[in-house]
Amino acid sequence: MAEALVRVTRGSLLESTHYGDVVVVDRTGKVLFSRGAADELVYYRSAAKPLQALAALLKGLDTEFSLSSEQVAILCGSHGGEPRHIEVLQGLLRKLSIDIDELYCEPSLPLNAFAVEALLRAGGQRTRLYHNCSGKHIAMIALSRLMGHDARGYQEQRHPVQVWIRGVLGTMCGIPAADIVLGCDGCGVPVHAVPLLAMAASYQRLAAAVSLPEGYERACRVISASMAAHPFLIGGEGRFDSQLMASCAVIAKSGAEGVFCAGARSGEWGMAIKIHDGSQRAMGCVVGRAMELAGFPSDCIHPRLRGPVIANQAGEMIGGMTAAF
Repeated sequence: MAEALVRVTRGSLLESTHYGDVVVVDRTGKVLFSRGAADELVYYRSAAKPLQALAALLKGLDTEFSLSSEQVAILCGSHGGEPRHIEVLQGLLRKLSIDIDELYCEPSLPLNAFAVEALLRAGGQRTRLYHNCSGKHIAMIALSRLMGHDARGYQEQRHPVQVWIRGVLGTMCGIPAADIVLGCDGCGVPVHAVPLLAMAASYQRLAAAVSLPEGYERACRVISASMAAHPFLIGGEGRFDSQLMASCAVIAKSGAEGVFCAGARSGEWGMAIKIHDGSQRAMGCVVGRAMELAGFPSDCIHPRLRGPVIANQAGEMIGGMTAAF
């Protein structure tokens, strides 16, 4: 059963409670602590993107095309469509000889509100490149060609690229690929559900980059180093996972519907969280408390993780959030 993870107060009253599951594992896969159901099946959503990028690097995408660390990072992110994001993505399209219309994701406006305003003021319009998943789609098209397959239909579950990605996820999670439950993500490609415990273990392995099959350690080191070096490309201005990686020695990625994964770059632990109401507002409070319980130095934890306040429209504090575990 899900447990209370965050309590929200207004004045002297408890106004709401966020329930969910959190699990942290060490480098051996042992559970350091958990709340709720560690074995619950949870869709990765966009938290799978670093692992999907890993599948491309295992086939040599970064070495074959001499990708920069920025270009690797954007493959792992859910970018906000800000100018630097688009600049890096356009460079990728040129380097990989991919036409924007090959991407299966829908033409979109940027996620970042300021980027939307600037785009519309300049008379711009929706494009597939502004879709927050465009980096992932570019990687899948390039991976199809590297594997010698037609990229058309790359979004389908039976396409060889998706079968390969599912196998890589199984290896990183330590479970058979056949046990991964498939659905369809918002951008049209398969989304993968695994036990929350396996999800935490996959991020520990990704961050640690040791004791893995041949080729995996190199690719994991490249992914981890690229994400850590360019946190802005993973999300963008004001985005939680970007802020966390900029202030702490972790790799981290948020997913829709209240999903979050992180791994300490020391390899000491991996973490996975699911907020059952799908909200992201309680995530910082949960992550901050979980990092404290995992023994992370408190002086490097971003202030956003220390019990966000509830303010009125005048900016006056009228309540707050506290971890319930």
